[in-house]
Amino acid sequence: MSAPTHLDQPQTRILVVEDEELIYEYLVQVLESSGYTVVGTTDTGEEAIERTLALKPDIVIMDIRLKGSMSGIQAAVAIRENLDVPIVFSTAFSGQQLLDEAKTAMPYGYLLKPYKEREVHAVLQIALYRHRFDCATRKNQQWLYAILQSVGDGVVVCDAQARVLFLNHAAEQLTGHHQADASGISISKILPLIQELSGQPIPHPLLEAMHIGRSVNIPAATQLVRADGSRLPVADSCAPIKNDLGHIVGGVSVFRDDTARRESEKALLAAEHTRRLEVQMVEMKKLDQLKEEFINTINHELRTPIANMKLAIHMLEKVGVSENGKHYLQILKSECLREHELVDDLLEMQQAEAGDIPLNPESLDVETWLSRLLDGFCERIAERSQKLAVHVSPSSLQVIADRRYLERVLSELINNACKYTPEDGNIL
Repeated sequence: MSAPTHLDQPQTRILVVEDEELIYEYLVQVLESSGYTVVGTTDTGEEAIERTLALKPDIVIMDIRLKGSMSGIQAAVAIRENLDVPIVFSTAFSGQQLLDEAKTAMPYGYLLKPYKEREVHAVLQIALYRHRFDCATRKNQQWLYAILQSVGDGVVVCDAQARVLFLNHAAEQLTGHHQADASGISISKILPLIQELSGQPIPHPLLEAMHIGRSVNIPAATQLVRADGSRLPVADSCAPIKNDLGHIVGGVSVFRDDTARRESEKALLAAEHTRRLEVQMVEMKKLDQLKEEFINTINHELRTPIANMKLAIHMLEKVGVSENGKHYLQILKSECLREHELVDDLLEMQQAEAGDIPLNPESLDVETWLSRLLDGFCERIAERSQKLAVHVSPSSLQVIADRRYLERVLSELINNACKYTPEDGNIL
């Protein structure tokens, strides 16, 4: 039975390289009867190379044993280095050593002599199909490679052991490593990650992604340690690569320089912080204004009744009171004076916050000044059977201070000490 003449590509052009004339004539007859076009023949390796490059056939049938010093295997290797054309070897020998040697030329098939018409057709069709498939695969790979190289983010592809297989151009720029140097190295060494604040290393998220079988993002505030030791803020997403059966066969890490985003985030936080401070400043100004208004009101509302109280006390003293009434009059004078001092304190506090308090510094002998101040508390201390111990060293200690304010501060301290120290207690 003759071979079918209907072909996927009926005008397939074939170069035949055969050194035995009878076999060559039979092979040409078989090919032409099957609808192929024989574009040329030769019986040496050197001419096979020249004619292949010149004629650019769709497929070459190459005898392994040829005339001259070059074998068909050597010619096939030379052709593949210069032109992508499928080569089918023909031979009368099928020893394992010869087959192993022929594999180095990466042939698309073998024809054993003597030829059988149907076998020739089948081998050629399979070779042509495989070549078309390989071409399509290479185009897809080239297209994918071009896409990955065009991506602005860094892309690193790893095998099942997380060893680097591919770095795109952006990844080379970001890491400082080149594809040739990084290939076969663990991703943890090519893309070492650390915590931004502590500088402590963190496990690469691709390892976790490949372990759990789903995508993983790196933690926030992560930095990449580049090949030169410098640090780069990065954002990263890692995912496992699965085959048709769902088995994890590798992983891919996509990362980018996160400096601009983090700087923008810091700027937004700073702007928000500034806005809050401005709001607080406005509120504080309102509070200051309310406080000032309150103090002014207190000053006005209290000074008038205090003045009236002073006038009433003065009139009572002028007209005279009983001995028993003098005691209560003294209490009234003391409380009136206390209220007057409280109003003065409020005004001075307002002046202090505004920085308007005038100071009158003078040189004071601490021992002398303190003795006079304490004289005013002796009666009160004696009434509560308290004991006051004063230690001044050295005795000639001199200070520069505003006498009025210093006396007020110390008087308040001693007053509180007398007030909260139990009877028969010691005030130190």
